[in-house]
Amino acid sequence: EPAGGALVGAVQLRWRAAQWPALHAWATPAAGGDCMVACGGWANGLHLHGGLRGAASAGAAPAPAQLLPLLAHVTCVGASDDGAFVAGFADGSAAIFRPPAERAERGGGGGWPTELALRLCAHTAAVRAVAMHAGLGLALTASADGSAVLSDALTGAHVRSLCHPTLAPLCAACLSGDGHVAIYSADDRVLRLFSINGEPLGALALRTARLCCLCATQSSGAGAIVVADDAGGLSARRSHDLSLLARLADAGCAVTSAAIRERADGQLDVFG
Repeated sequence: EPAGGALVGAVQLRWRAAQWPALHAWATPAAGGDCMVACGGWANGLHLHGGLRGAASAGAAPAPAQLLPLLAHVTCVGASDDGAFVAGFADGSAAIFRPPAERAERGGGGGWPTELALRLCAHTAAVRAVAMHAGLGLALTASADGSAVLSDALTGAHVRSLCHPTLAPLCAACLSGDGHVAIYSADDRVLRLFSINGEPLGALALRTARLCCLCATQSSGAGAIVVADDAGGLSARRSHDLSLLARLADAGCAVTSAAIRERADGQLDVFG
């Protein structure tokens, strides 16, 4: 929410009275439950929220957030399907965080992914969108330098670069479990689709509003991409060709981040 919070299921989260919007937030399976990592007006840090599922079922307020201080200005954050997360920074770098190794070795989820595992340095301008997928073994970073870079999520090695035709600044990107990458620039308001092998698969002009964020399903089956814009619009599109699956309810204000969850029955839950 622009007011500086997020609604996750039935749980309302509020952050410090810094009067800054919650720029990005992402649901993550860290610590074995419904948890969320977010970045916003606190600039050089991340907020880690845990126990959301239990709080919702009990009708109670969630526990206070844990603040993870960092040395660089955080611009975006995304979660992997294995509970790790990736954060992007204003200096053009990104970092992957995983649960502390010694805790994971003792069993269980290993707690919050607060251990810096990798630093990615692939851009010459601020990173504006990030995503990661454990099954594909890839991390995606998209930057104001006009490029989106796929890196090996375990070693940090460069895998492939995907660029805007005119190197216009990118402000949103996502990586789907079925092997597709979508990138977006507000300069031309065009959503572009690639395979993870770098093959261009299509482009979709979105002229009515500026897109704020993208997120994608994590399964290897037929995937979906959720598109959120600054007019409050939410829609779901097929990840292989960007055709429309469904238009979702108007949020009434800009949707700065979104998440998608796949149910066992094949239905999708979308959070904004």
